[in-house]
Amino acid sequence: MKKIWNLEDNNYILETLNQKDIEFAEKYFACKLPEEYLNQLKIRNGGYLLYDALPVKFKNSWADDHIPIPFLLGLKKGKGIFKTKELLKEWGINEDKFIIISGDGHYWIVLDYRTSDQEPKVTFIDTEFELVEVIFNSFKEMVASLYTHEYEDKDFEQYEYEVSLENAKGLIHSNNTDDILHGISLWVGTLEEMESLIKILFRFIHTHENSDVIYSSFETLTNLVVNDFISDKNLAKSAAQKLLEEIEQQNDSVLDPFKFLLSQYLNG
Repeated sequence: MKKIWNLEDNNYILETLNQKDIEFAEKYFACKLPEEYLNQLKIRNGGYLLYDALPVKFKNSWADDHIPIPFLLGLKKGKGIFKTKELLKEWGINEDKFIIISGDGHYWIVLDYRTSDQEPKVTFIDTEFELVEVIFNSFKEMVASLYTHEYEDKDFEQYEYEVSLENAKGLIHSNNTDDILHGISLWVGTLEEMESLIKILFRFIHTHENSDVIYSSFETLTNLVVNDFISDKNLAKSAAQKLLEEIEQQNDSVLDPFKFLLSQYLNG
């Protein structure tokens, strides 16, 4: 079996998988999960990968010849793949035969049970291009195709300094905390696709395990709202209300300044 896990990174890892977890998941989703997927989760229940890409033969919002896959989701009741319905609904995808195994909202990689509840295909969903493409006939085939995409040095130089939405998306997909934080900053600087950025930041608050990324998400969302970076006022007000609810649930004094600013904004 191919070794896929980056054992030096502890993000997205869930508690050790057991047989009851598998039985519950298959009953919950009314399907048979791929044996290769379960065998990999028995080694490590989700996490970042040694590889970062999958080859494709179509243009997408990431590249012309590949798509990113920095991590795989594990399974534990209420966590990992169990977030599928919530995430698909949030991104306007009405399909109950998909199970999300990776992605950030701009794209999803899913187990696709539309043609069989026993042997799912692997499908790529590009929410920006409104694209849904079957990319592998099985999870095992997907794993065999994992590779590390090599970028030219000049690409990294541009990627590092140019304020562009493309570069921001590249960084925010990274499994490196500094890159993610830089990507958030770059994206704000573009003032483009703010609704997509808001969704990603809320996802970070819900699912990311790095405290710096979570804090930056709270901080950035607050600044976007109170400093009028969001032109759609209904979107800004909705984001402010949702963020205030998140802060109150966190019950962390570190977030009190954001709570104060958001309360002023909503009552102003």
